Parts: sequence; C-alpha cells; structure tokens
Amino acid sequence: NVKTDLEFAVSHPYYYAALRHIARASMGVPLRIMRLVPDGETQKSSRYISKATSSHVQRQWSKWPTGDAKSEWLRTKGLVTEDVDDDHELRLLLDRVSTGSTWSFLIYSTLFDLDASGNCYWELVGGDKFRPPTEIYRIEPSTIKVKPGEHGVAGYEMKANGKTIEFSPDEILHFRYPNPLDQWYGMPAATPLRQTLLTDWNRMLYGNAFFANGTQIGGILTSPDGVDVDDDMMQRRLDEFNKAHAGVKNLGKVVAMEGFQYHETGHAPKDAEFLGLANRSDTEISAVTGTPSAIFKAENIN
Repeated sequence: NVKTDLEFAVSHPYYYAALRHIARASMGVPLRIMRLVPDGETQKSSRYISKATSSHVQRQWSKWPTGDAKSEWLRTKGLVTEDVDDDHELRLLLDRVSTGSTWSFLIYSTLFDLDASGNCYWELVGGDKFRPPTEIYRIEPSTIKVKPGEHGVAGYEMKANGKTIEFSPDEILHFRYPNPLDQWYGMPAATPLRQTLLTDWNRMLYGNAFFANGTQIGGILTSPDGVDVDDDMMQRRLDEFNKAHAGVKNLGKVVAMEGFQYHETGHAPKDAEFLGLANRSDTEISAVTGTPSAIFKAENIN
C-alpha cells in the first residue's frame, strides 16, 4: 500500500505545504563542488598523499562539523579544499543534469520525494565503471522496487507504461532516510504522522458535512409510542425529511412531519474541539517535518 499511503499523505494540505517548503528551500542552496588537494607545506616538502589517505579523509569528512574544526583536522592530514574548475566533469553533469531538466528542479524533486516517501531515485545514464554518467533522471518512487540480494542490493525493477525495466545497482543512485523497520526502503515523515493525518482528514470531512447540511446538527426521527412503522414508511419519511431540510438551500426551514418527531443528537463544532484539532495537527506536522508551523497559518502566508 505504499502508493496508496503516499497519495493519502500528499493530499493533506498542511503536509503538502510542509513538503513544498522543504523542497523550495533546497533550491536556494548554492551548489559547490570541491576536491581535496595537498596544502602548501605538503607540496613544498614533496610529501606524497596516497589514494588510501585521500579515501580515508573522504570517508571521515561527513563525521566532522563544519567550520574551523574541520579545517584544522584537514591540516593535520596535509590537505585543503578547493573548488573544481568550471569544466570539471561533475560540474558539467550537475549543471546540465539532463534534457528537459535542471539542477534546481532535480534537487527540488529529490527533497520532495525524500520527505514524501522516504526514498529518492536517480537514474544515471551513459558512462560505465570507467566513465562518469552523462545524464541524471529522477524516477518516481512509487514505480520502482529494490531487488534484495545475498550481499546487498542486487538491482532495481521499475514498472512504467505496462513494461518492466531492470537496472543494475550502479545505474541507480538511491537516497533514503533511516528506517528501523526496513533495510531496503527509507521511512517517510508520513509514517509517524499517520494517525495525525487520519484524524485531521476526519476533521475536514466533518467540516464539509457540517456546512453541506446548512450547519444543521444531525438527529433522529422517531414515531409516537404505539405506532407501528415498517421499513418502507421509515425510508419514505427519511427521504422526505432530507429533501426538505438537508443542505444549505433548506437552511432555516421549519421541521413539520405528521406523526414523527425530530430530536437533535449531534455535537456543535466547538464541542468537538474543531479548531483545537486543527492547531494540534499543525504542531505535530511541524515537529515531524521540521518546518515552522507559521506556514500553516493563513495570516502568515504573505
């Protein structure tokens, strides 16, 4: 039910707003491509920086904080960072991305897919083990599946237009969020928010029904004591009542039905904490997605 759950989640206005906020913010982050090179002292001393040392540094790179601490750690390894040239193959690839796409759209869809489904897939086109790819295409997460292997991912399988397309592991770049429940797929933010989104959907459905029925509270029709009413008569009376009194157009009409009495049984929106539920869902969606709750308030849109 991955696709069903995803369609349900992204159809929620507040959750969709949170996803767009994250994805649009990512478009404004400047792209820098850097490489590690020997520092001045290392070059003067002609000290050799092996590939093993460079690989070790790159593996450790993400574990260090940004700023002076990382720079100092690099200096102990005899390395510094510098921007790659404009004609560097990776720079050219990310500037071009693919026909009909751009880096801004790719990073937008990447962050949107990640937060919506917990996964994002890039198809790397062209190139091979000895040459880098020449194009990158985003694959819709709901159309692709991981093929588990004995020692990791054996490949990927995508269904599109009634056809099945197989990919080797090096043809797909799979980004995913951590998931303690599944080793192959990431966990979307909608998973811990499932009950919150369900409750808020019911709140909105309640509001639709409330206003569609002319803000009239639900009730029951009863017959006088001792009067035997069969199913057909009851259905006719109910149809007559709904035709005469349900909906906004019938708002304010007086209830008058011979032999039947009407009793209110529903609750007013204030008794059901209608607005309180909306504020609570705002807070929970904000907490899970990391977006400011102010984006859900109409008065803060502009």
